[in-house]
Amino acid sequence: MSDQPLPLLSALELQRLLGRYTRLVARKGSIPLTAQGRIRKTAFKALLRELGLGVHNLGEDEAPQLLFARLALVGLGVLETDREALRPKHAEAWLEQPLTKRAQALLDAWVEGKAWNELVELPGVSVTRYSPPPEGQRLLREVRQTLLAVLGATARAASEHTIPLGALIEHLRRLPFKLIKESSRRSSTAAPMPYYYATENPLGVSLYPLPSSSEEAWERLERAFAIHALSGPLRWMGLVALSEEPRARNLDAVRVQLTEVGRWLILGADPPAWTETGGRIVVQPNFTVLAFEPLPDIVLLDLERFVDLQSADRALTYQLTRESVYRAQLQGWNVPRIVRFLEEHSGRLPANVRRTLEEWEAQHQRIVVRRRACVVQLADAALQADVLESLRAFAPRALGPRFVLVPAAPDEVVRALQRDGWSPHVRAASETEPEASIAEDGTITLFTSLPSLHLIDHLRQVAEVANGDVDQPFREPPRITRESVQRAMERGMTLEKYLETLTQLNRGALPTVLVERIRQWSRFYGSVRAKSLFRLTFSDARVLNNLLSDEATARYLTPIGLPPFTKEAIVEAEHLQQVRALLEARGIAFQEG
Repeated sequence: MSDQPLPLLSALELQRLLGRYTRLVARKGSIPLTAQGRIRKTAFKALLRELGLGVHNLGEDEAPQLLFARLALVGLGVLETDREALRPKHAEAWLEQPLTKRAQALLDAWVEGKAWNELVELPGVSVTRYSPPPEGQRLLREVRQTLLAVLGATARAASEHTIPLGALIEHLRRLPFKLIKESSRRSSTAAPMPYYYATENPLGVSLYPLPSSSEEAWERLERAFAIHALSGPLRWMGLVALSEEPRARNLDAVRVQLTEVGRWLILGADPPAWTETGGRIVVQPNFTVLAFEPLPDIVLLDLERFVDLQSADRALTYQLTRESVYRAQLQGWNVPRIVRFLEEHSGRLPANVRRTLEEWEAQHQRIVVRRRACVVQLADAALQADVLESLRAFAPRALGPRFVLVPAAPDEVVRALQRDGWSPHVRAASETEPEASIAEDGTITLFTSLPSLHLIDHLRQVAEVANGDVDQPFREPPRITRESVQRAMERGMTLEKYLETLTQLNRGALPTVLVERIRQWSRFYGSVRAKSLFRLTFSDARVLNNLLSDEATARYLTPIGLPPFTKEAIVEAEHLQQVRALLEARGIAFQEG
């Protein structure tokens, strides 16, 4: 397992990787995130392997090009995140677009501030939140646009579109390349250069310590911003190449060159001739499926619906299994459709593969869920034979003595029954009309002698029921008891869901006395347990963020405030010595007091 950084990808390599990334998230459904919004380290290492990037012992923050790409996909609405996971959103629409259009969209996302905030990465700069307010977003967009314009103008005039980084920075210095202006000042504080406090500028940034002059402020903010944008996002997108890593004293030695993609997107040259077709899919008799790129991502997305990825090295290697085919069937891909797809992209299938697929299809159809079916409920089991005869044209099936399953639309069933003189009552599954009255003592009185399947099911979830015979489902009125409440809680029902179910069943408001009793029975008021806690203050917020991304330490630390800007956390007293040992093992001095 390597601790080395990932190699820098070219623009084309990045676009192909973004396709794999999007397909992977679409295939998995979700990838877990930490409280700081980063992919969990174990999940990220697995993601690197599945993307074909090898085995690395890296966290997401240690792979900035990939982190930038992921944030851009979220900003573009291809993926989405919540507090727990990264999930697909509009993956299919994105993968249908050509690679060049995606490259243009990636640059637009960066300019608009949907992918990255350079300010967060600058030393001595503190931000109050990752995304600035609208006025701050506008300033960042204008500065990025100015940087692109200056980069294009200087590169167009230079030999081979190559310019010294130092000269480019000096050119920017002579322009209105400014993130914070003195006119940004918002209050009358007498502090020197107050507009470099977060509360005094639209970006919400602070410089620590405060600069002593406007020249120093420009060096620490705008100059640092431009260098990071060039060595970070613009290089990650494959628009520029740098001869070496920029450092404080070597800017004149660093050469900035526009790549082919950079000349297209910044200078308006011809777009690159990226090949997206010409590859092929091979299905082998051992059920291995090989995909040789280049293949359109949308084709690979469909392929991955019914195969399992094995490796992503030189060729994408998949395995066709009964489980993978079943997964596809749940998404609407039956075996005939799978066969058509494979034969369209690979030619005639091996005979054993086709035969096995057809056998799997037959096995999967042994149990079928009918989505457009009707259940007829009878008040008297003796009526069943006559009703079955009336519905014979629909091939009905008896579900016990008082229920008949009819694979037809409800309107057709009603018309057939009416033709034979029946007057059926039609009730939709979604109807929520109250069917009972619930007393203070928990006794449930039903308004109908023919309770629906839904009502019977709900009552058995929330109440004590004494099952009767086929014509009388309940020998005695159902009752809400301590045992029925606690049994529902043990099965995973929440108190809110329990009370909601009773409210839907009951005509009128639930009795207050009963609601309070249910809360007590469900242990709604819980219990209290006191713990001794220690408050840890780290030297820098980045130290705490790194520890929160480390699974060994994150389990013991609870941040105080909003990550990634806080540098304080709490730890339970019983874990203090373990945390101390973990910190000291990572070279972090532990001081008490």
